[in-house]
Amino acid sequence: MKRNFEGFQVDGQLGENWHDNGNTFVQSLVRQFGATPPTGTAKDGRNRTFDMLMGTNFADGKGNVTAYLSYRHADPVESSQRDFGACQMSPTNDPAGNVTGITCGGSANSNWFQPTAGPNAGNAYSVFGHSFVPTVGRDDSAGELQLPALHLHDPRRRSLQRGLDGARADH
Repeated sequence: MKRNFEGFQVDGQLGENWHDNGNTFVQSLVRQFGATPPTGTAKDGRNRTFDMLMGTNFADGKGNVTAYLSYRHADPVESSQRDFGACQMSPTNDPAGNVTGITCGGSANSNWFQPTAGPNAGNAYSVFGHSFVPTVGRDDSAGELQLPALHLHDPRRRSLQRGLDGARADH
């Protein structure tokens, strides 16, 4: 923590994620599941941060006012854009319960629903953004579901911080 800060300070930072989708083992599991895995290099998750700090002493150094402003924005990174996140991995077991391998599946506790009446009765859906989309890879016997979008970084996480003597507000 800076005490009795005097002056003006500005900081900034830019960033980006680079990922090589080259895990052929996981890609083969995703293909067996019936989906197309991401391949090649992904450049995403761009982010930028801006910080400003201002302060001054007053009353012959007996008082100090310090204020700051901080802004951060980061673009989303969906797990489906990574070979290791294109599906949820689950262990496969033999009849004795021993783990014998791994399979590509989905999450049993996802945001899916299945209408019981009307023209879409019996079809499974998930929420994607602001829309309902058909769910793919649903296996009712195993309770598995392939999700349309999971985020490694939540795109809604944008913050603006303002402060006077350490007060902070996020939104």
